[in-house]
Order: sequence, then structure tokens, then C-alpha cells
Amino acid sequence: MSGFYISKITAFRNGHCESTIQLKDGLNIIYGPSNTGKSLILKYIDFIFGSEDTPESNIDVNKIIIEINSREEGTAELSRAFHEKRIYISNSTIKNIENGEYKLKGPGSINDVFLRLIGIDSKLKIFAKERNCQMLWIEV
Repeated sequence: MSGFYISKITAFRNGHCESTIQLKDGLNIIYGPSNTGKSLILKYIDFIFGSEDTPESNIDVNKIIIEINSREEGTAELSRAFHEKRIYISNSTIKNIENGEYKLKGPGSINDVFLRLIGIDSKLKIFAKERNCQMLWIEV
């Protein structure tokens, strides 16, 4: 896999579609007057990507669905309700991205999915420098 992009973001209120924005591969510019939801779109993306912070707005949105498109392999939908600490993947046609429930952090989390989408399938080895100049090796 050589990457992915967000092709659609949909906000739901009480189970009904409130608003949808379509995006294309490459640079997308979102512009408009102040206080019309531009920053909120970024907060929704951050939320679906695993943020613990629930996006706040003056509209009563309670669920977000983002469609991602793997440039070479297909699409998948990521959804998360505002009261959930899990992200759900459905309708995946992307190899190695399975439908199901994913945690926000740790092994088996949504982070593993995003790493696979950019071509990282194996366990990570993180090197960090401690204060006494010794190297610390962490396997994730």
C-alpha cells in the first residue's frame, strides 16, 4: 500500500445525516466565513483518528463517519460515536484492514490500521535517548 486519503466525512445527529463533505486525492482547500465549521472538520478527523477529546460545537452531532480510500486497494469506513472509546471499521475492501472494533491506544488499536495503510506491517522498534545518554529500545 502506498498511502490513503480521506474521501468523505459525514456528521450525524440522532442517527440522521447532518452534513457531508466530499474530498479528493491531493490537496483540498476548505474556505469560508468565520464560524461556519472549517475547524470543526479538522476536529472530526482528529477524533476519528483516535483523539480522546470530543469535538464540541453548537450543533448536536453525536457520530462521525469518515471514508478512507487506499490509492491502490479500495475503501473503508471508520465510525465513532461521541460517547465511544472505540473506532469501528466497516465496508472495508482494503487488504489487511479488517472490519471490526478498534481501541484508541495500545496493541490492536486504530494506530495499527493507519500504519498498515502507509505500508508499515511489522512491529515497531522505537529508539529513544535517556538522560544519561544510554539508548532505550522499545518494541511495540
